[in-house]
Amino acid sequence: RAEALRAIRNEYSKRQKDVSEALCIELGCTRKFAERVQSVAPLAHWDALLEALPRFIWEEELPPNSTIVKEPVGVAALITPWNYPLNQIALKLGPALLSGC
Repeated sequence: RAEALRAIRNEYSKRQKDVSEALCIELGCTRKFAERVQSVAPLAHWDALLEALPRFIWEEELPPNSTIVKEPVGVAALITPWNYPLNQIALKLGPALLSGC
């Protein structure tokens, strides 16, 4: 799962300039805002998730005889608003993908 997100992140990074241009057209924002805010945010979120993943506790024992297991339960519906479109998708896609949804 981490490799899949890392591949998405790396491909996105290669196309960041094109993404910024598309955001300018779609949102009507300035090029500077698209380049410095809109297109950068997904990379920051994905990097933070990939950094935190090794420390995530998937299974936890609770004395005397309970265990909490964090596992996917199905498909994730990722509804996002129009503003900050890629940021909102990144914030939802990353955790869903890493958890197995």
